[in-house]
Formats: sequence, C-alpha cells, structure tokens
Amino acid sequence: MRREGFAILIRTRGPLGFSVRSRLIDLTDARKFFVRRVSVDDGPPLFNFIRALSTSTQAISARHCGTLQDYAAKFMKPVYRDLGMALRGGKISLPDIRSISPGEPGCTIVAIGVDGYHNNRPSRVTIRLSHEDQVLLPLEIVTNPLTPGLPITHGISEIGNRLIEDDPMLSHYWRLVEPDFPPSDDMLRALQFSFAFIGACGGAEAKLINPSLSESIGGDTHIATISPSNGFRWIPDLKPNFATNRI
Repeated sequence: MRREGFAILIRTRGPLGFSVRSRLIDLTDARKFFVRRVSVDDGPPLFNFIRALSTSTQAISARHCGTLQDYAAKFMKPVYRDLGMALRGGKISLPDIRSISPGEPGCTIVAIGVDGYHNNRPSRVTIRLSHEDQVLLPLEIVTNPLTPGLPITHGISEIGNRLIEDDPMLSHYWRLVEPDFPPSDDMLRALQFSFAFIGACGGAEAKLINPSLSESIGGDTHIATISPSNGFRWIPDLKPNFATNRI
C-alpha cells in the first residue's frame, strides 16, 4: 500500500482443482468460483462462490457500515450460511490441507484479501473460510494493519526481503510497469516490486529456497491499482483476458 493507493497483483495458472478421494472440487473457472458435485459429470455446481459473493455485496450498502470489517462480516454472513448448507448435503468433499500459518485452525478453503478505501480511509481485511472434517469452522475476518510503503506479500518471504534489499542476483525480474494515469514514484516502485516478486517466487532462485512452494507459483501475471482518485484500474498490458484467463 502506498500513500496514494494500493498496487494489487494476482497470478493465474489454468483452472484450480483438487482430487480428493476420487472427488473433484473445481475451485475456479473463468470468473466463477464454485464447489462442484462428486463427479464433474454429475450436474451443475452445488455452490458458486463468486455468484453468492456478488449477490450478497450488491444487497448491502457499505455506507451503512462503520468499518471495512463490519461490511465484510455483513456480506459474508449469507455466503457462509449457504456454503454450510451445501456442505451438509454430503455431496461435496473439501481438501484436507492443513494451514501452514501458525494459529490458524483447520484446513483453509479460501482466504480473501479485501483492499481499498472505506469511508475514505485505506483499509485491508482478510477473510478466511476453513473446515475440520468437512464441517465449516467459524468464519474468520481480521483487519490487517497498513503501513504506507511496506509491501504485503504472500509467497516466499526470503525472496521479498532480497528484492527489498535490491539483491543484484534478482535484478532481472524488475521491469517497468506503467498504469494509464500519471503515477508517483512510490506507486511505480510498488508496481515494479509486485511484478518482480511474483516472477522471482516462481524462478530458479526460489526453487533453491523453497522448491515445493515455488512450483505452485506461476502462470499469467495481472496487476491493478486502487486509489481514491482513480478507483480500481488494471495495468493495461497486464489486464486479464476474461475469455481465456481463469481467475
């Protein structure tokens, strides 16, 4: 997060799915996020996450919420309820992958970062859905502290530290990333750092540090900015093609 706004990066690599006890859970497909039935040929998805999230957020006004966390709690309540009902039907099997973060209970289904401006204040909230033995655990919603200029990374921390220190061995991952509006030097640096970080986490250097995590990072890189003056905007040459990209 910079003083003038956020630089947000995502990376996609085809559809994401898990094969669990001969059951397929297809988590992403284009702009959809859903949990599929026991078999891919066994009918339509039982739960469409993006559709449920979109319906809920459109029904609730953020202006009536004091904080971003209050807003997140309100729009996630029906999503959490409906996912729980779908799970109780017994036709869904979620992946039993324990969280690697200290203190996080159960197995993570999805973690969502919500970044932006609420009541003209920069805010960041993390939402986590998890389960234990196929039973939903309580919904977790946490407000994250923001320090202007300090990157928030999800990947290989040593790579992030080396980029912050301008390690010359990682210099080939840096490139110019330009938005379609006049950015400050700070915003340009944040955009370039975002691009370098995700590239380096999937590069040869990262494979020597954490091979398994590095192997899971790859695909197409997309970057956007969020600011009070310009709202949400994709970087022109790093914008997803929603006809082909799966997010």
